[in-house]
Amino acid sequence: MNTQDDARLDAALGELTGAEPTLPAGFRPAVMDEVRRREDDVARTRRATVNGEGGPMSKKVMIGLAAAAAVVFAVLAVTGFPPDLGGAQGTIGQAKRYTAPQIAEGDANIGDPAVQQFLQSETFAALMADPDAVKLLANAELAQALGDQDLAAELGRSRFADDLAALEADGGLRRLLQDAEIVAFMRNELRTYLDDEALRRFLDDAELRTRLSQADLRTRLRSATEADLRRMLGNADFARYLAGRHTLRYALADEAMLRAMLSADLRTRLRANWFAQALRSPVLLRALSDPGVAQALRAPAMLRALADPGFAKAIRSAEFASAVRAAELRTR
Repeated sequence: MNTQDDARLDAALGELTGAEPTLPAGFRPAVMDEVRRREDDVARTRRATVNGEGGPMSKKVMIGLAAAAAVVFAVLAVTGFPPDLGGAQGTIGQAKRYTAPQIAEGDANIGDPAVQQFLQSETFAALMADPDAVKLLANAELAQALGDQDLAAELGRSRFADDLAALEADGGLRRLLQDAEIVAFMRNELRTYLDDEALRRFLDDAELRTRLSQADLRTRLRSATEADLRRMLGNADFARYLAGRHTLRYALADEAMLRAMLSADLRTRLRANWFAQALRSPVLLRALSDPGVAQALRAPAMLRALADPGFAKAIRSAEFASAVRAAELRTR
């Protein structure tokens, strides 16, 4: 051992204590502890050698170890540090823009011909040129909901646009979709009651329709007993029918829902397959209560895209997400 070796080792170790990029918790101490432990081992070996207990050991080993550690730090500073598997991981904020959902088994991939055909189609080009459609598709949750193959197929049918326009013109759709209890009723029971012949017969009774349309009666309809219902409605059969159907009574007590139930045209439209499919998606239901979203969904470019078999697959691809982000930047 000599003074020159000591100076070289100190210089190499000194390189590790300067300003470095932020490291994972415990990374620098672990490496430095290992270097110093090896130094202590060498010191013990040196003492053992002096006492005749072991072979010679050059301090060049320590110089090499320190230099290697310095190289490790330099490389990791450029390539990025490994995750700290033993500690808390960083939190990723919720993305505002559309990012393609994770591709599950059986989903579209870059080599799917249907995806590539759709992305290269005039339909897709028209979709990306529509600012309202781009804004709609930039919503990650809504884009994922529209990626449902069955739902997209139903929304792509022309009657969807007609039905939605009619429901919007009636003014009741937004009111219905903003009421959690009404939405639960529509999801679980509406189709059953719309197809119930007894209910249709009652609702075709002009006198009952008049009574149900009275605001003061509707306010009492939800909590009325069967005896109250007989007095209020003047129809014992309908009173018995409603007595145990509390969610239906809640629905009929809502002006918008009552109007839909009394209108033969609206009853037909609410039985549409697209509406039944949409009821499975809370995200889409909330979106449909927004006039801007409803208008974007009825736009010709969006309807053509929804009707294309490749749309539901393409919307789950990274290429689609990239195109939406680029279109979003252009429309700002």
